[in-house]
Amino acid sequence: NAFSMKQALRTAKLNKASEQQDKSNEEKLAKEVEMLTKQLRSRESEFSKTKAVLEQRLDLMEMKMNESSESWQSQKSMYESMLKALNGNSDSSAYDKYLDKLKELQGKQDEEIAKIQKLYEKQVMDL
Repeated sequence: NAFSMKQALRTAKLNKASEQQDKSNEEKLAKEVEMLTKQLRSRESEFSKTKAVLEQRLDLMEMKMNESSESWQSQKSMYESMLKALNGNSDSSAYDKYLDKLKELQGKQDEEIAKIQKLYEKQVMDL
C-alpha cells in the first residue's frame, strides 16, 4: 500500500508538473500569437503605405507619359508643317508655271476687253 501511495503521489506530482508545463506552453503560445499578430498588422500597414506610394508614382508616370505623347504629337505636326512649307519651295517651278499661265490668261483677257472696247466705241461713233 505504501508503494502504491508513493506511486500515486509521484503520478499526481507528474500530472501537476505536466499541467503547469502545459499552462506555461499555452502562455508562451498566446504571447507568440500576440507578437505575430502585431507583426502582421505592422507589415500590413507598411504594405498599404508602399502600395499608396507606388500608385502615386504610377499616376505621375501616366501623366508624364500623356504629356510626352501630347508634346510629341505637337512636334510631329509642327515638323510636318515645316516639311510641307519646304516642299512647297522645291515645287516653286510648278508654282512659277502656274503664275505664268495666269499671266498669259490675264493678257488674253485684257486683249479681248480692249477689242470689245474698240468695237463698242466704233458702234457708238457710227450712231
